[in-house]
Amino acid sequence: TQRCLVGSEMCIRDRLKGLEAKTVLTGSTVEFRITEEDGTLLFREKAVSSSFGVVSASWQIPAGVRLGDYRIEIRDEEGDTIGSERVKITRYDLPNFVVNAKAEKAFYLPKDKQIEVEVKADYLLGKPVTKGKIRIVEEKSREWNWKEQKYETDEGQVREGELDAEGKFTVKFDQEVEFDDDEDDWPRYRDIKYAAYVTDASTNKTEQRRFDVRVSREPIHVYFVGKEWDVPSRLPIEGYISTFYADGTPAECDVEVLASPDDKNRYRPVGTMKTNSFGAGKLSIPRPNVGGSDVYVDLRFIARDSSGKKGTLFEREISFDDDEEHIRIATDK
Repeated sequence: TQRCLVGSEMCIRDRLKGLEAKTVLTGSTVEFRITEEDGTLLFREKAVSSSFGVVSASWQIPAGVRLGDYRIEIRDEEGDTIGSERVKITRYDLPNFVVNAKAEKAFYLPKDKQIEVEVKADYLLGKPVTKGKIRIVEEKSREWNWKEQKYETDEGQVREGELDAEGKFTVKFDQEVEFDDDEDDWPRYRDIKYAAYVTDASTNKTEQRRFDVRVSREPIHVYFVGKEWDVPSRLPIEGYISTFYADGTPAECDVEVLASPDDKNRYRPVGTMKTNSFGAGKLSIPRPNVGGSDVYVDLRFIARDSSGKKGTLFEREISFDDDEEHIRIATDK
C-alpha cells in the first residue's frame, strides 16, 4: 500500500470579500483546515501569501487514516471561508493483473434490446489470464459507508462465467432504459454503471473494473448557444448550433429550424443551416412571423447526418425586446 501527500495551493485573488478590483493580495494571512467527513478537524495551519498572492500547505496522511471524503477549507484573517475543495483518500494496491471492459457499441438506443459487453484480463507483462472466473454486475447505486468503511451497492442484473483461452469473456445484458414519450429532450441519455470482478484461478486474487454504457434517447445531440432573453426584435436571431453523436464525437449535419408561437403542434420551417466537421455552425435567422404571442417564439432544431441519423432539440423559447433601438456589430473574425 502506498500513501501520498495531499497538497493544496489556492490563489486568493478575487476571493476576499469587499474587493471590487482584481488585485493580487500579498502578505495576507490565511488558514488551511482539513476535516473528516464527520467534521472532525485533523489539520490546521496558517500561511502568508507570496508576492503573487499564492499560499500553500501540505499535510502528511497518517497511516491509520479512515478512507473517504475530506474537506480542505481556506479561511481569511476574520475566520470567513474564502475557498474549499473536497478530496477523496483511497487505498492503492499494486494490481496482479489488469481488467478492461468495453461495450460492443459506443452507445445504444432505446430500440436496442440488449447490450453486449466484452471483458478482458491480462497480466502486467501482457499475457492473458487464461484461467479465471468472472462476475459482472449492474450497479444501480454505490455509496461509501463512512462508519463501516465499505461500499454499499444495490445490484441489478448479474452475469457470471469463465475466461476463455485469450482471457476474454463476452456477455449480454437486457437493455431496460426507457424515456418518456413526451416531446422533451431531457434527459438526453442515461449511463448504466457496471462492475466486472475477475478472479485468477492460479492465485485466487481478484481485480475489478468499473465502466459505463450509454443509452441515448437519439443518436445525435443538438445544442443551442445564444441569447434567449430580450432579443432585439428587429435584428436576426443569432447563436451557435452544435451537433454531437451520443458518445461525444462531432456530427456533421444538416439542421432544419422550425418555429411555433405557443403550440407544439404548430411548428413550421423557418430556416436551414449546416454544422461542420467539428459539429459547429452559426445560426442567423430573421424573427419568425408565425403569429401568436408578440413577446416570444419557440424554436425547434432537427439535425440529420448523411446516413440519416437524427437528433432533436425540441424547444428553445426566445423572448423579444421591442422597447429600445439596438445596434449589432459583427467582426470578420
